[in-house]
Amino acid sequence: DVTQKDVWADFVAAAAALPERAKLSSEQAKLLGRVAEQLAARESTDPLFLARLGTVFAREGRAADAKPFLDRAAGLPAGTPAQRRELAAVFY
Repeated sequence: DVTQKDVWADFVAAAAALPERAKLSSEQAKLLGRVAEQLAARESTDPLFLARLGTVFAREGRAADAKPFLDRAAGLPAGTPAQRRELAAVFY
């Protein structure tokens, strides 16, 4: 449910953690798109959430949808070493 903002990060993290060749179901892909359309997602300052969202779009073959989220994630500071490692892996 797209109105449950408190589960967006977990949904996006789970989708990003899927094996590289795995694809989302059509229902999951629709939910991902609806999450991305929400103002709160577009204005997020969480670089991991944004990078994961962009990664999933890219993996789904939706580069144009991925780019704004990845660009935004790249411009935000990542606090912990673990966060920096994950972001480095996304942009490697």
